[in-house]
This record gives sequence, C-alpha cells and structure tokens, in this order.
Amino acid sequence: MGQTLIVVDEADNVVGYASREECHRWPGRLHRAIALLIENGRGELLMQRRRSGLWDGCWDLTGATHPLRLDEGDESYAAAARRCLRDEWGVEAPLDPAFAFVYAEQHGQDGERERCLLFRGRHEGPLRLNPAHGYGHRWCAPEAARALAPLTPWAGIVLDRVYNPGTPP
Repeated sequence: MGQTLIVVDEADNVVGYASREECHRWPGRLHRAIALLIENGRGELLMQRRRSGLWDGCWDLTGATHPLRLDEGDESYAAAARRCLRDEWGVEAPLDPAFAFVYAEQHGQDGERERCLLFRGRHEGPLRLNPAHGYGHRWCAPEAARALAPLTPWAGIVLDRVYNPGTPP
C-alpha cells in the first residue's frame, strides 16, 4: 500500500491528502516534508547519496521524508524526523527544528512542491545506512558538502541558508 501525504497551503494549513505519486507528478500538490541535517563534534555534516525514484544518485542531506497520514491521524513533523533517522541510519538522536521553507522543482515528468521543515542534530556513534535509502555516505565540511554534485534541490537550499546566512530564502 502506498503512502498518503499531507497536502497543505503555504501557511501549512491542511487542505487534504493525496498519494505520494499524485504529489510528485508535476506540477504535483504542495505537501509536508522534513529534512535532516546531522553534524558530528568536528562540525562535519553527514551527507548521503540518495536512492530514490525521483532524485536517484543525487547527494542529499542526512535524510528526508514526509509526515504521513496514518490510521490514527496525521504524523507530526517531529515524529517523521525521528522515523527518518531511525529508518535511514538505525540511530536515535535529539533533533531540533531549525526553519521551514517552501520550494518547487521539476524533474522530468515528476517533481516536488514541498513545505519542508529542517531538523538538526548531532551524532557521534556508529551508523548503518539503510541500502533501501542510500548508496553511500560521507562526513564532510560544509563547503565540501556544498560542492557535491548533483545535490537534491532541498539540500542546496538548506546548505546555503545554514552556512551562508545572507542567502535569500
């Protein structure tokens, strides 16, 4: 069974629900998403080469997913972030919301229109990248992370905004 995503307006008011496929078929529907950015004690970022239907092989932040419509109700942004870290890396770490942004990016006949909330955290222990989510990973300084190519659209937005604060939203 496919995922049901939470469709919102730009102010994050819920306006309905739609399948992941419907949301990602360009021009799609604006929906909730989260991104994770994990750093270590040396200030390096955990970056992964994403395995996905839409941005396959692109370098990405530590993780990304969507809050889901579940039988018991809508999953919160924070619960989706914790699920993402656990599913993609097999770890638990404190996560703090940083900022939200809205973006749209076409990729062939598909694309993204998301209201994304970034969560940041720190992790020093062992990692286990789930091969269903990524091809590989690396810890790198912010400037090296920005130089990875190609980057997912949201990774470029987040890296610019976090490490180049004068960058317009």
